Amino acid sequence: MVILLWCCIIYVFIVASIGAKNNRNNHTQHPDQFSDPETEKEVKVIKSPSLSSLPPTSNKTLVILVGGLRAGETAWNSLYRNILDPNDADLALMIEEVSSEHVYSKSSLLERSRYIWYYPKYKDWSNALDLVNGTQWRKTHLANFPNRSQLIHKYGWIPGTHVNIFGGIPGFQGSGMLLFMIRWFLSQKIQETGEIFESYDKFIVTRPDNYYQCPSIISSFKLENKAVWVPEGEDYFGLCDRFYITSKENLIESLEIITDFLGGPQFEFEYSIHKNTESFLKYSWEVRGFNVQRFPRVMFTCADEESDPDISWSNKTRIKKDKAMRVPGTSGLIYNRQRDEFELSQRNCAAT
Repeated sequence: MVILLWCCIIYVFIVASIGAKNNRNNHTQHPDQFSDPETEKEVKVIKSPSLSSLPPTSNKTLVILVGGLRAGETAWNSLYRNILDPNDADLALMIEEVSSEHVYSKSSLLERSRYIWYYPKYKDWSNALDLVNGTQWRKTHLANFPNRSQLIHKYGWIPGTHVNIFGGIPGFQGSGMLLFMIRWFLSQKIQETGEIFESYDKFIVTRPDNYYQCPSIISSFKLENKAVWVPEGEDYFGLCDRFYITSKENLIESLEIITDFLGGPQFEFEYSIHKNTESFLKYSWEVRGFNVQRFPRVMFTCADEESDPDISWSNKTRIKKDKAMRVPGTSGLIYNRQRDEFELSQRNCAAT
């Protein structure tokens, strides 16, 4: 009798274990879940509408916002008013996952976007670089990335020795690798979405935290001969990486600059090329033969004082030190006083 009782107990335990395992498997495979490649933490995300459910569009320009959601409705309304509506443009997002608890989970961007794509988050972005051409770059490139102390030893402690291009990889400052890899992820998503190049002729690639001071009509921007249009200013010894306009023929090539970074049999650091993302962008586009054109800046990066506390320059201490200033005529919107983009946009828009 005792033996029979123990057999029953063991049987119940095995069935319960199998059921729990199946439940876990079903849960992680739920289509509404996003699995972080580093933490394996499941996050409920807002899904993009299926392509089959989208109504046809007559618009020929697609504006793609790349990066985390920041700045808030005041900034995004300026995007609608001065970029999307005057140019009859559709909107797409390439963003990190947005949970139902996210401060911007009810964003008008999510409602207005025709396409919403998500990029994975990494604690160590070198794992993301492995996806481009395998892991060989760790021997040929990563081993030759100079750290801060090596840069100081070689170039001396002078202004401008800060290098951010390797940021995102442990041991390096900045976020350069995030910029390059997120754009590479975007290029993969676009190529998976076959209708994109059938629907649009012009593309604007930019970030969610711009405030657009006045309209910019891009219909007059000619894109022949591999032309790429970039606003004036914020070049930092290279080329501004926050906003550009390109054609459908050049979009993918303009996004996949990480392949230039990982190219070659072995990495050799050159300060003028690898100082920051702006300098490498300029180098990469020159190698690819892009014809860079400039136009008057009408936008500047900003942050919401209350909703974006993680932005290094946007906290109230910076405001008190006059490093950040409130945007006139807005509530809670601030800009970085240490950049010239605000003054440029004010001056250009006042002249129109």
